[in-house]
Amino acid sequence: MEKDHFKILLIDDDEDDYFLVKGMLSEVRSSNFELQWVATYEEGLAAIRKCVHDAYLLDYRLGIRDGVELIRESVAEGCDATIIMLTGQGGRGVDLEAMHAGAADYLVKSALNKDLLERSIRYSIERKRTERDLRKARDELEKRVLERTRDLEAATLALSESEERNRILVESALDIIYSISASGNILGANPAFETITGWSVKDWIGQDIRPLIHPEDLPAVLDSYRDLTDVGTLPHTELRILSESGEYRTIECRSVPRFENGKLATIIGTARDITERKRMEEALRKAHDELEIRVRERTAELAGANEALKAEIVERMRMEEALRLDEMRLEALWELSRMSEGSEEQVARFVLDQQLKITGSTLGSIEIMTEEGAVFSIQSSGEERLGGFWATVTKAVRTDLQKELKPLVINQVRESGMLMRSVEGPASLKSIMSVPVVEDDKIAAVVTLANKNTGYDESDVRQVTLLMDAMWQHIQRQRAENALREAENLMRIMADSLPALVSYIDTNERYRFVNRAYEYKYGLPADRILGCRIDEIVSPHYYEIAHPHVEQALNGQHVEFEMEVNSEDGKSFLSVWYIPSLDHTGRVEGFFALVQDLTERKRHEMEAQQRRDELAHVARVATMGELSSSLAHELGQPLTGILSNAQAARRFLEWEEPDLEEIGNALDDIVEDSLRAGSVIKKLRSMLKKKDFEKTSIDVNALVHETLKLVASDALKKRISIEADLAPDLPNAAGDWTQLQQVLLNLILNGFDAMVKVEGGPRLLTVRTSLDVAGTICVAVIDTGPGVDCEHMDRVFDPFFTTKIEGIGMGLPISRYILETHKGLLWAERNPDCGMTFSFSLPSGTNCEPN
Repeated sequence: MEKDHFKILLIDDDEDDYFLVKGMLSEVRSSNFELQWVATYEEGLAAIRKCVHDAYLLDYRLGIRDGVELIRESVAEGCDATIIMLTGQGGRGVDLEAMHAGAADYLVKSALNKDLLERSIRYSIERKRTERDLRKARDELEKRVLERTRDLEAATLALSESEERNRILVESALDIIYSISASGNILGANPAFETITGWSVKDWIGQDIRPLIHPEDLPAVLDSYRDLTDVGTLPHTELRILSESGEYRTIECRSVPRFENGKLATIIGTARDITERKRMEEALRKAHDELEIRVRERTAELAGANEALKAEIVERMRMEEALRLDEMRLEALWELSRMSEGSEEQVARFVLDQQLKITGSTLGSIEIMTEEGAVFSIQSSGEERLGGFWATVTKAVRTDLQKELKPLVINQVRESGMLMRSVEGPASLKSIMSVPVVEDDKIAAVVTLANKNTGYDESDVRQVTLLMDAMWQHIQRQRAENALREAENLMRIMADSLPALVSYIDTNERYRFVNRAYEYKYGLPADRILGCRIDEIVSPHYYEIAHPHVEQALNGQHVEFEMEVNSEDGKSFLSVWYIPSLDHTGRVEGFFALVQDLTERKRHEMEAQQRRDELAHVARVATMGELSSSLAHELGQPLTGILSNAQAARRFLEWEEPDLEEIGNALDDIVEDSLRAGSVIKKLRSMLKKKDFEKTSIDVNALVHETLKLVASDALKKRISIEADLAPDLPNAAGDWTQLQQVLLNLILNGFDAMVKVEGGPRLLTVRTSLDVAGTICVAVIDTGPGVDCEHMDRVFDPFFTTKIEGIGMGLPISRYILETHKGLLWAERNPDCGMTFSFSLPSGTNCEPN
C-alpha cells in the first residue's frame, strides 16, 4: 500500500528544534513527511501566504513576537492552512489562546514524541481536508439524500440518542469547588465533592489532600502548585482522585492562589468530573477513526461526519462558555476579596453587578436582612421601569423562599401563578431566579434576578450561589472586624482608666502597647514609649530585678511576683503579672504586663502588723499577771531549796570533820535549783519581751508539757485536774515558740475560767495532740465548763467579744491571728455533754513561713 506523502514547514528560530522534529518524522513508517524550515516570523508569514505546504508547525516564541500573533495575522488574510502550535511551556491560557486564534492543534515540546507528532499532523490535515471535502460534497449529498434516507435516519437517530445522553449527563453534573491551604490541607469543598467522590466533606476537612490523588499524578500536581507563586493560576489540569468505592475518578481542575503578606495562603479552584467524558472521548476517537475510513469508502457518510463535527464544535463552545463564566466568577471573587474598605452597600452593589453580568439578566436586586429584621435593598437601574411592582415581586419571592430555604427558578412567569398581576410592555417579567443565603434556618440575604433571554439553569444557580456565599462571608468578616475594632477601642479605654501600669511587650522586649498610667508614671507620651525596650524606660535596678521574670514569660510561663524597688522617693513595693500571648501554633508572640503599686498598702499592712504585735505583747503581759501566783510558786520552790541546801552545807562545814560528800550533794542541789529558777525567769522574760517573729523547729508535745508546768499551781488553787493526752512520734512544727505558747496558754486559762463556776461536777481540762492523714498537727484544749451559748458561737473570735466580766475580748482574736501567720487554723466546738473544745492546727515540717 502506497504511503501518504505530506509536505510540512517548521517555523522555529531554534535549529535544534528543526533537527528534533525532523528526526521524529523520519522514524514514522506509516507516512512520508517532507520537512522544510524557516527561522523568522516574516519568512513564516510569507510561506503561509503561498499555501504550498500541507501543514505548518509553528513555535510559540519567534523573537520579539509569538506564534499566536502569526496565526491571527494569517487567518486575518484569509489563509485556511493547517497550523499546529509548538511550545516549550505549558503556560496558562496558551493552549486556549492558540486554538481561539485558529490553530488546529496544540503540542508541548517536553511531552512530544513521534507518535503524538505524526497523529497530530495527520489528524489536523485530514480534518482540514474533511472540512473542504464536506463543503464540496454538501451539494452532491443533497442530491443523493433521497437515496440514502434510511442510512441518514439511522445515523440521525443514533446522533439524537447520543446528544440526549450528553444533555442529561451535562445537566446532572456539578463541579467541585474547593479550598486548600498552602500546606495541602483541605479547608472546604461544596456538596459536589460528596456527589462525585462519595466521601463526606466533613471527614476530609483539615485532612491532607495527597492521599486522594493517584500516585502517578501526584508529582505533576505538586510541581504545578509549586509554580503557583510565579504563574498566579493554572491551566486545566487533569488528574485522578480516589472515590469512596475505591475507584479513581478523572477530574479537570483550574486553581487560583490567594496570597497574604506576599505568601501563598490558600488555593481556590474548581474541579469537574470528566471520567465519563474521557470514556466518551475514547469512544468518539474510535468512532472518528472508523468514520475516517468510511469517508474514503463511502461519500454518503460525510453527512454523519459533518454532523459529528458540528456536535463537537457545539460542545466545545459550551465548554468554552462554561469556562468563561467560571473565570468571570473567579475574577469577581478575587475582586471581592480585595474590597476590605468597602461598605456592605458597596459590596452588595458590586456582587449584584457581577451577577447581572454573568447571568445576562437585565433586572436584579440584593436584599440583606439586618439584626432588627429590616431590609436594605440594592437594586439595578432597570428596576425603575417597574416602580412598586418589583417590590411586590421580591416580597412574593421571599415568602416562597422562606418555606423551603432553597433557590427558586421560574422561567415562565406568566404561567407560574406566583405574581398578583402582570406588567405589559417593555417592563414585563419573563423569567425570575432567586437565591437565598440561609443562616440559622433564616434568610440572611437574598438576590433576585430577572429576564435572562434564554432562561435560567443549574449553572446560573451555581454561579450566583457561590457569589452570594462569598458576599455573605465577606460581610460577616467585615462585621467581625468592626466588632473587634470596637472591642479593642473599649479595651484601650478600660486600660487607660486603670491606675495600674498595663502594657504589651513583644519578644524583643519592646513596648507595643501602654496605657495612660505609663504617661503619668514616666512623664512621657505613649507614642514615645512605644517601640522602646524595657531597659530604656525603667531604671537599671528595676530591670535587673524584673529581667529573669521577663525571660520566663517569653518562654511561655505565667509569672506573678512582688518586687521591692529603690527610687529617689524611697522604696516602692510592686505586684507584677506577666501573661504570655501565643499564636495559633502555640509560639510566644509577646506578653501582657500588669504592674500595680503596693507601696501604700504595704505601709498600712506594716503599721497594722506592728499594732497587732504590740497588742499580742500586751496580752502576754496580762496573761503573766494572771499567772503571778503560779510563777511565784515556780520560783519559790527552787529558792527554798537553795536556802535549805546552803544552810545544810554550812552546818556540815562547822563539824570537826566536815562530810565533804554531803556538802558536794548540797552544792549540786543548789546548782540544779538555781538553773531551774533561771529557766523560769528566762521564759518569763521571753514571754514579756517584744520581738519579731522567729521561726524555729518546735516539739509540740514539749511545748504542751512546759506550758502545763506554768499553770500547774493555778490549777491546784482552782481545784482543776489536768490531763495530757499526747500522740507519740509527733513530728516537729516550724514557728515561734513564744507566740505558740501564748496561744496554748490563752486557751488553757480560758478553760480554767470557764470551770471555776462549776459546782458539783468534774473540773477536768484535757490537752490532746494528734496527727491527721494530711500530716497536719492538731492540738485540742477540752474543758468541762458550761460552754458558750449557741447564739454566741459565731462571735467567739470577734474582737472585744467576751463572756468574762473582767475580760476585754482580745485573747482569741490575737490567738487566731498568730496561727494564721503560722499558716494554721483555730476553731471552737461545743462538746456533746458539757464544756467546749478549742482546737488549732499547724503544718508539720520546717518550711512554715509567716504571712
